[in-house]
Amino acid sequence: MAVALVGLVVVVTMIVVPGHSTDGPSRGHARDILDERYAAGELSTEEYHERRGSLGEPDDSGRGSPPQRLALIIGIASLVVLVLVISLAMGVGNWSMPMFGHMGWGSNEATGGSATTLPDGETIVVEAGDLWFRPTELDVRVGEPVNLSLQNTGRIFHDLNIAELELDLNAQPGDTASGGLVIDSPGTYHYRCTVPGHAEAGMRGTITATR
Repeated sequence: MAVALVGLVVVVTMIVVPGHSTDGPSRGHARDILDERYAAGELSTEEYHERRGSLGEPDDSGRGSPPQRLALIIGIASLVVLVLVISLAMGVGNWSMPMFGHMGWGSNEATGGSATTLPDGETIVVEAGDLWFRPTELDVRVGEPVNLSLQNTGRIFHDLNIAELELDLNAQPGDTASGGLVIDSPGTYHYRCTVPGHAEAGMRGTITATR
């Protein structure tokens, strides 16, 4: 019982504590890539500082700001209490370790197509590098089917998410994910990479639908 409880707390802590998960890049990784691109002359000084500032800077401990640490401590304490309550309610003899599903970015579950492609739709390719999309502005016609194809040419996992249209494409390095959509109303829709720090560093764009 005690060993199982300690093991559960360790697993939960590894999932909750930022930077301890092996799945998905952290904001620190995003800053490293920005530094590399700036050193290679791919970003101007103004662009570098703007994107670096949008990511935020950790304190010397590397674990985030005091409010973040407080929230983390409260979260872990709450989880420990929850585990104790469950174990007492179910009884020592019947208590078992709950199964945790895989969490984090880069699960690869949607690689190769997270949505159904449309056979009559035009294919629009969006290339995802490390902290950039190309192109960042797309134009489509209202009511016409299109297939978005996310090609990850970077070194790390990226996705393309359009919240308004409920489209999410995930691709590991070197992979392509495609999905079809039809936009019914004119307007501007936004796509972004949802990995922490990536959209803030430049991985975002717009789709403009016109009649």
